Order: sequence, then C-alpha cells, then structure tokens
Amino acid sequence: MSQSTTQAISRRSFAGLAAAAALSLGAIVTPALASDDEERRFSVDASYSLQTIPDVADVSMRVEVIEETADKAQTSVALIVDDATAAIVDATGIDAERVNVSNMNIWPSYTYKKNILGTGSTPVITGYNASVNMSVKGIGVDKIGDIIAAATKCGVNRITGVTYTCSNYDEIYDQALTEACKRAAHKAEVAAAALNYQIVGVQDVNINYERSTYRVTNSYDDYDIYEEAESAAADSYTPSISFNPSAVEISASVDIDFLAKHL
Repeated sequence: MSQSTTQAISRRSFAGLAAAAALSLGAIVTPALASDDEERRFSVDASYSLQTIPDVADVSMRVEVIEETADKAQTSVALIVDDATAAIVDATGIDAERVNVSNMNIWPSYTYKKNILGTGSTPVITGYNASVNMSVKGIGVDKIGDIIAAATKCGVNRITGVTYTCSNYDEIYDQALTEACKRAAHKAEVAAAALNYQIVGVQDVNINYERSTYRVTNSYDDYDIYEEAESAAADSYTPSISFNPSAVEISASVDIDFLAKHL
C-alpha cells in the first residue's frame, strides 16, 4: 500500500473518531428537554395547631426524713406514705392503687471530727436519711389541690412536679393533622395553577414528629403549708390550691410531594 493511501485512511479514521467524540460530548452537555406532558413534582410543607385546656394531671411527690437509725428512718417514711395514701383516697375518692410508691433510698449523714494528733479527720455517722417517691397519675385537674393538701398534711415535704395532659389529645391531633394536609393540598393547587399546571396525584407523604407542647410541667419544690399557730383549728386545716392550667397547643405538620401536569 502506498504512503498516500495510508495517510488518507489515517485521516478518515481520525475524522471518524473526532465525530464520535463530538457526539458523545454533545449528549452529555445538552440533554433533551422534557415534554410538557411529563409529570412535575410540587413539594409542599404545611402545619396546623389547635388549642385546648388540659384536663388530666400527674402529681409527683417526695417524702424525706432524718432519724437516728436506718430502721427508724425507714419506719418513718413508711408511716408517712401510709397516712398520705389514706388521706389522698379520702380527699379525692380515687382507689389506693392509683397512688404509686417508688425509689426508696436510705443513706447516712456524716460529720467529721479531727483525730487526736490533728493531722486528719474521721467520719462519724450522725443520723440516717430516707426518701421515697410518690405519684398519682391520670387524675382530674380539679383534684390536684386536694391531693397536695392531703399529702403535705401527712408529712410529704416535697411536691416535685405537676404534669398536665389532655384526655382527648388523639382526637385533637387528628383534627390538626387533617387541617395540615388540607392546607398542603391548597398550597400545591395555588402554586400549580399559577404555573399553568394541574395537580393529578400524590407521590410521597411525610408526617413529621409530633410536638409534645401539650405536656406542661410545673415544679413546686418549695410548697409551703399554711398554718395559723395560734388558731385552735390550725392542726386540722390545710387549704387546697386551685390549679387552672392555661391553654396549650397541639400541632401537626406534614411534607407532601404532589404530582402535576402542564395544561
């Protein structure tokens, strides 16, 4: 084969490779445009909140005593718990099983005395502390004050918390979730119409984590018992506080992907 023929074939081969490369690059940098009838995704988020007044509460309490011996400390705590339980049942009419007792603890109290040489100190037990937790769950808000008054009257010396809930929470949350979905659909329809599209379906739905703002906790660690020392009726009177919790919000939120077609 002559040199001129070989050069012609080489030029043709190079031209073919260059054309193939150009086609390949063209396919990468200039994708085909989507047609108008292709479905588009409209991603929308929406939320909705409703207010309600809590009507159910949990009351948490604590008994703390100091005695000379561990035995006496445990006995003192047990007597207070028994008396407080009976008083709560009598004041509210609830079953004794609704009063829960947990986390019994006993530990020594120390003081430190210097040794004879004055080079150190030795711990000396001065008494024993005992504590136990009490709680009453799922009671009406109108009974909170009676429970606290009855318990503190019998020696319960710490009210560690009052937590409010709503007995109809699920019903209200369902309403909020329904409205959130309606709001999302409305937003999608308005946006689609503005862009000359029509919503034709739903691709994906994500229901976001429930916000627990309906649970409100108030602590009453320094609850004081009202007493009139000079009154003959002081030993039999401990007033009941009226608890009126404020309204709380129950919220629901969603993220929804809608499908739409061009009109």
